[in-house]
Amino acid sequence: MTNKYMREIKFRAYLKSKNRIVSVFSIMPEIGLIEYLGGVLEKTKILRHFNEIELMQFTGLKDKNGKEIYEGDVVHFQDWDGDINHRNKPGFDDVDEGLGIVTFGHTVNWTDMPGVSYTHGWFLDVTENSADKYKTSGYFRGLGQASLEVIGNIYENPKLLK
Repeated sequence: MTNKYMREIKFRAYLKSKNRIVSVFSIMPEIGLIEYLGGVLEKTKILRHFNEIELMQFTGLKDKNGKEIYEGDVVHFQDWDGDINHRNKPGFDDVDEGLGIVTFGHTVNWTDMPGVSYTHGWFLDVTENSADKYKTSGYFRGLGQASLEVIGNIYENPKLLK
């Protein structure tokens, strides 16, 4: 039975030595390994130790082009009018356009509502080079998928953040 409120749980991994992303076939946390399909025809099962990779979880969301959004993705956003917390400008809660990094489990403490915070979930850490020039964190709730576009990730495209 499918539940419309449940998202698909899946991961991808950045292979540090190869500078590329692969879809993870299985995770074996008890022995610290992941398995993915690789080789010439991408049909060979290959194992990598956790220290050789960066693991990224699927958010359950897709961008405006239908591309899956993963932890570590760099996204371009427009017209974000929702749940955000500006670290340098309290009370300002509208960001017109910018770049952000998808993160998980980041804590957001609201400056205008003491005691209210989100501690678990998907967040967007807005980069310094965004249009509003303020370092920001925001809960995905205020950000429609139609306004997001994945343009890379922090591992393969670190220059996007400079």
